[in-house]
Amino acid sequence: MNNLACQLLDSIEYRFNTAVLESQPEFANFSPGNGSRTPLEIVSHLVNVMAKAEATLTEREAVAWRTNNLEAGVNQFRFILHQLKDFIEDNEVDSELLEILIHGPISDVFGHIGQLVLMRVMSGKPMKRINYMKAPVNLRLDIYQPAERVSG
Repeated sequence: MNNLACQLLDSIEYRFNTAVLESQPEFANFSPGNGSRTPLEIVSHLVNVMAKAEATLTEREAVAWRTNNLEAGVNQFRFILHQLKDFIEDNEVDSELLEILIHGPISDVFGHIGQLVLMRVMSGKPMKRINYMKAPVNLRLDIYQPAERVSG
């Protein structure tokens, strides 16, 4: 079960990176209207969703992250994602807990990444087409340092 969770986290990282890389600076504040979240707000949400998942898994107190710009949010997300994956790789995690994480925060993150991809199209800067069946999903980027954390 740990291996499946790690594969899902690799897929999240790959899809997240493709959704945000090469986006224009103005993309952070793009709004399709009707009170929807901006990409910056979505990334901020993703950071805190994964931080809560990491806290649940490690039985530590959750940390609330502040995300003031898209680049910082992207780096924060990658940092937390790597912390989560490292913990799962280094520890035998209860399968019921992993199932909860898969059906909760991990599934939520995939949905929000889809929103970012759609917003790229709507903002006039679509990403390149990708065949995910052939994607190099297990490539890990450098671990990024977080920009700002707030206890909470």
